This record gives sequence, structure tokens and C-alpha cells, in this order.
Amino acid sequence: MAGPIEPPSKSFTSQKLDLQKRMCADRRVTDGQYRMFTRVLANMNEGTGIAIISDEAIIAEVASCGSQSTCKANRKKLAELGYWTVKPGSGASTSEYKVDLKAGMALMAGLEEQRRQRISRRRQKHSDWRARKRADRHGDVGQTVMQDPPYTLYTPSTETPSYRATEESRYLQGAEDNLLIPKSVLSLLGGGDVAEGRRLAEVVPPDRLAEILDFASKFGASACRGGIAEARDLALSILARRASA
Repeated sequence: MAGPIEPPSKSFTSQKLDLQKRMCADRRVTDGQYRMFTRVLANMNEGTGIAIISDEAIIAEVASCGSQSTCKANRKKLAELGYWTVKPGSGASTSEYKVDLKAGMALMAGLEEQRRQRISRRRQKHSDWRARKRADRHGDVGQTVMQDPPYTLYTPSTETPSYRATEESRYLQGAEDNLLIPKSVLSLLGGGDVAEGRRLAEVVPPDRLAEILDFASKFGASACRGGIAEARDLALSILARRASA
């Protein structure tokens, strides 16, 4: 009798996740191609590096792949980009995908350093804005006051794979230099009140706010409720001290 099936090793799973992350940043890949690739990747065998899955299964399970012609076009494009090589199925045989777990490495070279530089710029922008606000409160001459915080408020319409892939691409490649504060984060920070969250965001220390936004950009606001609650308490305590001074 065969023993229990061993779960895939952490290194193998990590390699697949890293590959998906790199693909998110590849603007040559469409939403439909990303979805199909993710589904094929789930069937990949650790020992052989091959995924075997029929077009019928992909059509049934991937919303954006509604026909064999779409599957064929996606297969061809991702092969051209170097993500896999394909042995097409015919008759009773099923297509075999040889996935390259190292694909996209050149695209991502230096990405983490670029990301660190963007976070540093965002923190500096936030610090400069707060310094100007302090100067305005104390009536310093010659200071130009920023009337609005250096944030962009956006509200995701849906939590779809397409949205997540698009936002990850924007985040990784720096399409937006300003701090992005999702409405969900502001709502949690304000105890359900977005306007209150925006007010408190001005008080939260820049480093702490940047950490929260960095984490939320990867895992969502709900995953950092504890950190947001701590930031809210900190902001309220700072405001209370200012009021009593």
C-alpha cells in the first residue's frame, strides 16, 4: 500500500510564488495569460518540472480562457516570452508544459533596490510635508505650505486576480511615486470613518505609516489590522498630548 503523498517542498513552492511575482511585474503579460499560467503552474510536478492539463480543464476553470483558440494564443505568447515550452496535445493526448522557474529574472534585476529607493522618497516626501505644516502652525515666514497630504486615495472596485496583478505591477515598477493609501486602510485607521482615518494618517510617524502601506500593498488591509490599530492608538495619543500641551 502506497504511503501518504508528501506535500511539495517549501523551496519548490517558494520558487513558484516568486515566478508569479515576477510575472505580475511583466507588462507584456495580459490578465488572461497570467490567469492561465497560474492555473497551469498549479499542476506542475516538482520532480519533472512539467505540468499536464487539458484545454478543456483550462476553459472550465479559467474565466478569461473561453475557447481553445484563446488557450492556443496564450500558450504561444508565454512560450515566446520564455515562461515555458509546450508539447501540444493531439487526439487523446494532453498538452504538456515545461515551466521555467527562472523565467523573468533579468526583468526583475535590481527591483528590490528600486523599491527601497521609492519607499525612501515617499517617506521623505511625507516628512517634508509634515515639516511645512509645523512651520505654518508656528507662523514661520518663507515656508510654502502643502494644503493637501501627499497621498492618493483609491478604492479598488473588486478584489479580482486582475486587480491584484495590476496593483502589484504598479507597486513593483513605481507607476505612482506618491504614497498610496487605500480607502480600506483609511477606514480601519479611522475606526470606520475614512475622513478620520485621513486626519490620523497625518499624525502617524512616517516610518510607521510607510511600513503599514508596504505590508498592505502586498497582503491587503485586513492582514494588518493589528498594526493599523496600533498606529491609530499612537496617533490619538499624539493628538491628546498636543491638546494638553
